Amino acid sequence: MNLKIFAVFLLFLSCSFTLFGQDKYADVLIDSYYSGANPAFNNFYGSDGSGGIVLVNPEVCLGNNPWFVSLPKESYITVGFVDNLIFNAPNQDDIFIQEKGSASELADIYISSDFGMTFTFFGKINGGVTNAIDLEDIGYTGLVNAIKMVGLDNNGFAPGFDVARIYGITGANCSANAEFDLPDVCQDSTLDITGISPGIWSANILQDSQIVTLDTGTFILMHVVEDKFSICPNDTAMVPIHITPCDCQGTPYGKFEVDNCDKCIESYGLNI
Repeated sequence: MNLKIFAVFLLFLSCSFTLFGQDKYADVLIDSYYSGANPAFNNFYGSDGSGGIVLVNPEVCLGNNPWFVSLPKESYITVGFVDNLIFNAPNQDDIFIQEKGSASELADIYISSDFGMTFTFFGKINGGVTNAIDLEDIGYTGLVNAIKMVGLDNNGFAPGFDVARIYGITGANCSANAEFDLPDVCQDSTLDITGISPGIWSANILQDSQIVTLDTGTFILMHVVEDKFSICPNDTAMVPIHITPCDCQGTPYGKFEVDNCDKCIESYGLNI
């Protein structure tokens, strides 16, 4: 991959930790190469498992869906984890790589802590036998954010190692999430954010864990959440909150106003 392009991609990923919710599945394709080892196809192929083999975008292996992409000999894909990190959890497997075939198709597996800039060889896996791997097998102590899979054969109905889903197994995921949507807040009101989400909140409109709103507009709060696993980094997000003028019913830009008898009634004049 071109280093300049990769640098931009890496910047995108570093920002993405604050933009997306956490998930356990691989969610970005970092790199791919089709070797042409299966002359029946001139590019990546696969299936949704319901019928024949067709040309596919290798991104079909991302997320959680029924499709798979085949890796004939020397073809490879590198997938990244934007929404989560995977670590070596004690006494359990850590990464699940679902291989759709049953013909003992093989692949070399590499793991990375820097989104594919450098790799550590994990080993060879047999998709017909093993889908789960344990980072403890190689004493890996880093946080995994990319996995490279290289096909080693042309076996099976869809020749090559058939990659369907890649994810961190429960218990081996960094899963703190500091990003979510805050409700709109009425001007001249308060909102206690201590019960909305744990973690540390900071902004110039906060007073004693309450949002005190005097001016309308959009304000940015910084939210930091610690993961329950000490090996995982804190998750940080810049969370926008919108302060709006509201009527006496608390409806933003609503039609109700207080009359001379202190009753909240609908106004048929201009909205407030």
